Amino acid sequence: MSAPSDALLLRRQGPVATITLNHPERANALDPGEFHALAALLQSVGADPDVKVVVLTGQGERAFCAGLNLADRDAIRADIASAGPTGLGAVLRVAFGLEVPLIARLNGSCVAGGMGLLGACDYAISVPTARYGLPEIHHGMIPHVALAGLRGRARDEFLDECARTGDLIDARTALTAGLIDELCERQELDAAIDMFLTAVLAGLTPVRMQRRLAADMVGVHDRLAAADLAARLSAKSSTVDSIDDIS
Repeated sequence: MSAPSDALLLRRQGPVATITLNHPERANALDPGEFHALAALLQSVGADPDVKVVVLTGQGERAFCAGLNLADRDAIRADIASAGPTGLGAVLRVAFGLEVPLIARLNGSCVAGGMGLLGACDYAISVPTARYGLPEIHHGMIPHVALAGLRGRARDEFLDECARTGDLIDARTALTAGLIDELCERQELDAAIDMFLTAVLAGLTPVRMQRRLAADMVGVHDRLAAADLAARLSAKSSTVDSIDDIS
């Protein structure tokens, strides 16, 4: 089991698999193909009987994930024109079906499609300097797929307001809203992750994972399919240009 490209790093430490989004030069934004590769990697890791928990994080200190690499217009157009799931939609389908916990190590800001990834995680630990939001409206887009991934993580009214304004919020506000579960200083992040992993390996099942496994997966897939379709329709009138500066 190996990562498909330098964009995704896979590290195994016993029963723990850590996937790192490896584009720090662009706030760990992924091309559509890299989102699809992440879906395939999660599928592979989740099928390994020796893996008991998966950690998802970003490279560097600036960002966990800035979502889609908006600079790659041709790849975005090709993904939108395809018949299957969008890149983020493919990741969410796999993540919601994982039989092991998916833990977010939020090393930095999390925006746009990165918020969708967060929505699929069963527990999230963040540094206090991270910012969160759905700024797609500033590019003339609506974050249909990211919102579909976030439903149930925070109040619908809060999520819809984030999408409507495109404003970024700080980590403390994200904690209060329920987007993340724990805050710790950067120098304590790995220790906090290790402590939670120890609890999981000792038998703890995160509450969100319990809810995820009890959910109607047909309904989940229908929700994601509707979001993919809405994203394709809205993309025809979008003004995609570049990644937001989230530093």
